[in-house]
Amino acid sequence: MTRRNIFIRLSIVITVGSLLATAAFWQAPRTRAATPELPPNHYLETIPVGHTIRHYILYVPPSYDGHKKLPLVLVLHGFSGTAASMIGTTRFSEKAEAEGFFVAYLQGMTVGPASPFYSCGCPSDPAAWNTGTNPEFDLTVDDVAFVRELILKLEANLRMDDRRVYAAGFSSGAAMTHRLGAELPDLLAGIAVVSGAIGARPEANEPDGPFLYIPNAAGSIPVIIFHGLADTHVLYCGGKASEGSDKLDVRSVADAVNYWTKANRCEGESQIATSPGGNVVTASYDDCFANSNVVLKSVINGVHAWPNAVTNEISATDAAWEFFSKHSLTAPH
Repeated sequence: MTRRNIFIRLSIVITVGSLLATAAFWQAPRTRAATPELPPNHYLETIPVGHTIRHYILYVPPSYDGHKKLPLVLVLHGFSGTAASMIGTTRFSEKAEAEGFFVAYLQGMTVGPASPFYSCGCPSDPAAWNTGTNPEFDLTVDDVAFVRELILKLEANLRMDDRRVYAAGFSSGAAMTHRLGAELPDLLAGIAVVSGAIGARPEANEPDGPFLYIPNAAGSIPVIIFHGLADTHVLYCGGKASEGSDKLDVRSVADAVNYWTKANRCEGESQIATSPGGNVVTASYDDCFANSNVVLKSVINGVHAWPNAVTNEISATDAAWEFFSKHSLTAPH
């Protein structure tokens, strides 16, 4: 084979390879292969925020072809949890595959000694969020900035519908989701809160100490809240927990509902509905500013866990997506 023929063949290979690489970008913008610990179509990613490198796992539905804009759901784990654990806990990826949206599972920062990403969750170095109500963790990271920067990054790298970005969190991730709703109503079209509180007393052993709260809401935003009456970690009626490593002393679910109905300028009484089996009571405040309704789903037998249809007569994931799908920002940011 002549040298000229070799160059021609190499040129063809390079050209075809470039075309394939371009096609692969549109089908899965996260070109890095999925890590062994993660299911298919889940990609471990990083983003610089200030002087800190933050981690998240991005799920891209197999049907994504790079043409249609898809919504995005951000998922936040609880105290000592991990982004990876929320894949199985919430099964949001399965919902995303069926309905067509991206999911980003966010990783909090470790409270203890610095450690690699997936050592998070060990008793010596649990991960948490800077909710503004937990100064005892001594977290200085800006988690609001993390979410803001991540939304902008994914908007630039994906065909993402920037009018349909939502956040869902559990426990301390739910408290952080409350804060995100308060500070980022211009970026988020709705939030779902599971077993979270808007305020906590930093020193649980000082019953007369002050509570710290999330900031005043910068605008209105649709909110759906799930909370179990049998939750012993974040008490439904507020107060000091009987379980949990930090024995949280929190504000009640009623306080959270009052916070959001006030922020969303809701009027009138709530509409009450009970599930066929009687285990889920839904209170809906629908007469609110700019369609920013507030919904509370009280799970009678619910404990400190993500509600699922088998145990609780309700899937928080299904109900959250149904709620999200009815809301979008009136104008792109």
